[in-house]
Amino acid sequence: MNDQYLVKIRHLMCSVLIVDDLSVDEDLFASGYLDSLGIVNLIIALEEEFQIALPMEDLNLEQFQSVESICKHITPLIDSTAVK
Repeated sequence: MNDQYLVKIRHLMCSVLIVDDLSVDEDLFASGYLDSLGIVNLIIALEEEFQIALPMEDLNLEQFQSVESICKHITPLIDSTAVK
């Protein structure tokens, strides 16, 4: 996993969720940080920040369980757009 992306994603999520800090492995659903509207806002923020498109048909809740799982899911997308 790319630590640079992890830091950027964590910072972005703190901004979107309006929280001071998040653990990278914290369950965002169980902690109440993410709900259905929060996921939509987060997807929009991630797409804008990293200039990627997250295909809706490929998304599942497990990919948004934590900062770490989000990073694992979007790192290949970020890397593929950076290569072009």
